[in-house]
Amino acid sequence: MKAILEHNRKLAVKLNERKRGIDLLSKRKKECYVNGEKRWESCVLCGKETKVLRSAPIGERKYYVEAAGQLCEACYSRVYVPVHNDDYIT
Repeated sequence: MKAILEHNRKLAVKLNERKRGIDLLSKRKKECYVNGEKRWESCVLCGKETKVLRSAPIGERKYYVEAAGQLCEACYSRVYVPVHNDDYIT
C-alpha cells in the first residue's frame, strides 16, 4: 500500500511539472506552456511547433494563412512558393 501511494505521489508531481511547461522527456522548451496553456503556435498541416507566440497579432505573423491558420516555414514553402526547374523562386 505504501508503494502505491508513493507511486501516485510521483505521478502527481510529474503532472504538475508538465502543467508548468517542463517537458520531462526532452527538457528542450521549458516555456512551451504558461499557466497550463500552450505558448507557441503549431503548424496546421504538420503539427510541428512554430516560432510564433500564440499571443502575437495575426497581422504581424509570418507564414499565417487567413481562414487556414499558422503554418511552419517548410509547409508554407511547400504550398505557396512556386517551383521552377526544381529550384525555389524567392
